[in-house]
Parts: sequence; C-alpha cells; structure tokens
Amino acid sequence: MKKLHGVGVCLLYLQTYLYLASGESFIYQAGDRATLPCSFPGDIEWKKDGERLLKTGKSKSFGIAIKDKAERFSVSGDTNDLTISKLLFPSDSGNYTCQKNAQTQTVQLLVFQVKAVPSMTLLASENLILTIEHPPGTSAAVSWWKSEQKKADGPVLKKDNVQIDDRGTYKVHVEMGNGLKKDFDLKIEVSGFSHSPSTVYMSGKRLVLLPWIFNFNVRKTPLEKEVRVLGANISFSSQRMKEMPDRGGAGCWDNCDPKVQGERYNDLSYTLTNPKSGTYQMDIVLQLESRQKRLTREVCVSHMTVSASPTFFSMESNVTLRCSASCPDPDAKLCWYYKVIGQRVCGEPGQRTFTKNITAVPETLGNWTCNVLIGENIRSSANLTVEITLGLFHPSGALFWVVVVVGFIVLLLLVVIVTVMAARFRRMRRARYRAWLLENLHQQRVCECNGFAPKRLRENV
Repeated sequence: MKKLHGVGVCLLYLQTYLYLASGESFIYQAGDRATLPCSFPGDIEWKKDGERLLKTGKSKSFGIAIKDKAERFSVSGDTNDLTISKLLFPSDSGNYTCQKNAQTQTVQLLVFQVKAVPSMTLLASENLILTIEHPPGTSAAVSWWKSEQKKADGPVLKKDNVQIDDRGTYKVHVEMGNGLKKDFDLKIEVSGFSHSPSTVYMSGKRLVLLPWIFNFNVRKTPLEKEVRVLGANISFSSQRMKEMPDRGGAGCWDNCDPKVQGERYNDLSYTLTNPKSGTYQMDIVLQLESRQKRLTREVCVSHMTVSASPTFFSMESNVTLRCSASCPDPDAKLCWYYKVIGQRVCGEPGQRTFTKNITAVPETLGNWTCNVLIGENIRSSANLTVEITLGLFHPSGALFWVVVVVGFIVLLLLVVIVTVMAARFRRMRRARYRAWLLENLHQQRVCECNGFAPKRLRENV
C-alpha cells in the first residue's frame, strides 16, 4: 500500500509538472495591460526567453518586486502573477517563465499591434489603411470585419475615400495554427457632412433652408486635437454668393455668438430669402492635426409645377394632369391625389414628371393635389383646380357671341362706308364729265362762228 501511495504521488506530481511545463498561450494587443499567472507561492523568479526579468525575495520589504527600467513589470505580492502595465511592441512577445527552485511554469505571450494610417480619427474623403503586425517568428490567419460583414482577408485592409458611414468598430480576427483565436477591436471616427436631404422644395416666395449638417460640433471653437474649420463658401450657378472666413476654427455664417442657448452646434444650414430653382453648392475646408481636406455638398432647390392639358375642355373630354419637379430626390415619388376619390396614384422614384389621364365628369372636377412622397412622408405639395372654363373663342361662350356681334357691326359699317365713298366717287366723275362736255360745246360754238368746226367735236355733237 505504501508503494502504491508513493507511485500515485509521483504520478500526480509528474502530471502537475507536465501541465506547468507545457504552459499556456495568451494573446494581447499592443497598448493593453497584461497579467501572466504563476502558481508558486513564496520567492520566485520571472524570466523572459531564458533571461532573468525580475526576482522576489524576503530581502525585499513587503514582497515588492524588482522592476525594469521602464517600470512596466511588477509582481503581485499575493499570487506572484507578472503584470505588464503596458505592452508596447510585438517584441514584448515571448516565453515567460515563473520559476521556484526546480519548478517552472512557462506561458507564451503573443503581442499583436494594430495600426490605423493616417489615424484612427479621419476627415471624410481621406484614405484609410488598417494593418496588423505579428509577433516575431509566428504566423496567423487574419480577417477584417465590420458590422458582422467580412471586409478583407490578410494583414492589410484598405479603404479609399472614407465617409461617415465607414466609421465604427472594425474587428480583426486572428487565428493561430494551434487553434488559438482572438479578436481585436479598432474604433474609427470620421468627421464630415452628416446625412441630410439633397433636395429641398420651394413653394411660392417662402424662405428655403439649405440643410448642411455635420456629425461633429462644427460651430464650436475646437480643442487642440479636434476638427477645425478654415473657411467655407456657398455658390450658385458657379457664382459665389456667401463667404465664411476663418473664425478661430469655428464655423458660422452670420450669428457667431457661442452663448446662444439651444444652438445646434453641428448645423451650418443657410436660409435663402429669395430662393431660385437650381443647385447650391457648399465648399468647406477642414483641418485635423496637420491634415486638411476640402469637402463639397450640393443641395438642389426644386420647383414644382402642375398643369392640365388641354387648358379649355368640355364635359366628357380627356384631360391630362401633369406634375413636374425641376430636380426630384432619387427616392422621391410624384403622386396625384384626389380627395373625393380618396386614392393616390404615384410614379416611379426619381421621376421628374408624372402624368395622369382623367375624363372630365362631375366626379373628377375639383381640386387635385400633387405630392412629393418619400416613404410615407409628404415633402411638398402643389394644388391644381380642374374645372370647365370656356375660352375666349369657344362657341358656347357668351363672350364669343359678343365678339361675333361686334365684328358683324364693324363689318357692316365698313360696307356702308365703302358704298357711300364709291357712290360719291361716281357722282364726282359724272360731274367732271358734264363740265367737260359743256366746256367743249362752248368751244364748238366759238369755232363755228369763226367758220371752223373740229372733227372730234362734230362727232361728239
């Protein structure tokens, strides 16, 4: 029994020794704090790749560990675990051994370094490069993920012309050959224009607000490492209409008082007092650290028009209702709505013009409304009254017959005037002819008295 008991103790010691000697592997990211376990109480010695790192002993008051020059390494007085306050480089990787007399426990530390170039905070339209550096002498399968979607395989992820939709947490998945896995998160921030309508609709002479919204406090004076506004301008038809100078890194058009209560610091919208249909463009220069970028955002002011064709029609006529928007939103639909019927008919998204054919009957006469619909939201509306209006020259209109009567009277007066003038002209011709005859008769008599009678006068006589 004593022999069996001794064999069991030896086997248990051997199993424990093999487990401790076999060690564990820990994966960390550069910049993290790491803790490596030690299972031996009392005085121990920590080594890295066979070289002494630090040692504890009774000579050290309160069990305080010896520290390296960088003061990153320390040993817990209770558990003898090795604590590294900050992992700096992949070169911190290696085999760390906790040793007490002849007993050793070795753990493998693998340090990966994930970098973002030019930075983890970017300006919109910059190019982003994410890389991961392996510990020396190791290899791993690497994949990049964002929002549960794989973006790339391999140690490098490139993303050109980043926008605010590209911000967020990127995950790099590392899988070692022995089945050891680890995920590292990297949070990327992108500053620029936020999502806002690219089309606004004007109605009559009302004011129009051009929405230019940002995803950071563009109107606040920035701190040292925040985004600065160096200048901005608004142009219409390639002509500058508003200029914003550098105001110490804060952006504003007119009201620059930072003490305004309830101010939306991410809003650089501009109000048009005399809006015109067309495209307005905003250019803004942003600076982050030493990097600068010029960003551009266009907003189109759309004018809605409604009409009916033909303009004048009668009952049972076919009428075409036409609704147009000078620059429709790509997601917007033009819809005709008639309250009496209670039915809305819409065109395809992004259509500039939408028509509807109706028959002019009492049930279809009245007010029709053309709506700009995005989803279930009405962005703008224009009304059209469909009614039978007789034109100036329509045969069934009273004004038409007034014009006919007046025209007939004018024509009759012209006929009378022409007739009177013609009769007067004839009378004048006859009077001149009689006067000519009398004159010639007088001359004939004079000639006959003198013994001479012209042949022409004799014939006339």
